[in-house]
Amino acid sequence: MVKHVTLVLLFVMGVCTLGCAQSTALTRAKAKDIIENSSAFFKDHWTENDYPGGPYYLRFPDAGQQNCTATKELLLGAEEGYWVGGVWSVGLATVAFGKLTDKGNKYFQSPPICNASGAFLISGQGYAGNRWVIPPMTLHGHIAGVTGITGDDLNKKVELWWMPEMNELPGDLRRLFPAEEQRFEEEMNLTLYDDGWRVVN
Repeated sequence: MVKHVTLVLLFVMGVCTLGCAQSTALTRAKAKDIIENSSAFFKDHWTENDYPGGPYYLRFPDAGQQNCTATKELLLGAEEGYWVGGVWSVGLATVAFGKLTDKGNKYFQSPPICNASGAFLISGQGYAGNRWVIPPMTLHGHIAGVTGITGDDLNKKVELWWMPEMNELPGDLRRLFPAEEQRFEEEMNLTLYDDGWRVVN
């Protein structure tokens, strides 16, 4: 009888130990859920606190141009009434397309811009070639994939990529920005506390 009770107790302790071990494991699905529900994850992506970490820009198609000249997307945006005017210089290497209208001000921080020197830093990532981009006013984001998790039992670095919620824009705007171009890579740091994993970025 004593032996039977001992075996039962050992089994219960083993199950508890296994359960505790599993509760502290950081899977990709669990990391995604924790990060998306944290205040550290870029939900609106354009606040003073985000800068100098880098605001993000919606990317127009990369036409592989040698100069920042008007593209059909820029002309279409002007036709739809989001901005007016043509290409003009705003610095030694940066040019802008037109000026935002009242309609455009609802969705964007500034008119489309391009770096004429052939390099652009977007959310900490460099892009070769001349690239027209535009900063949105507010767009939420979602994690589209977790690509890796490294670290020890208490601290983890989670590598992921996220995308803005393009369906928050009107349909005539969405067609200016290919969905496959709106992919942003990021790293988030998590630490294990007594109540579970927390984002510590």
